[in-house]
Amino acid sequence: MFSKFLTGTILLVLFIELSQLALDYITGVPNAVTDIDDFIMNVLGALIGWIIIKVYFLSLGQKKRLPGN
Repeated sequence: MFSKFLTGTILLVLFIELSQLALDYITGVPNAVTDIDDFIMNVLGALIGWIIIKVYFLSLGQKKRLPGN
């Protein structure tokens, strides 16, 4: 599950960055919107979001298992 998420995230961010690069070449106006830092930060942000959601749902699962609920 995690590997599919990571692969999908990388492909999506790569597609967005390459689209921005293509837009620079098509329009002929170099505005430096393609950057490796954007790629790294977007992937890291997605990973942090995945971790937060995973921890949240794991905590919900543990609350349901507590006796007396």
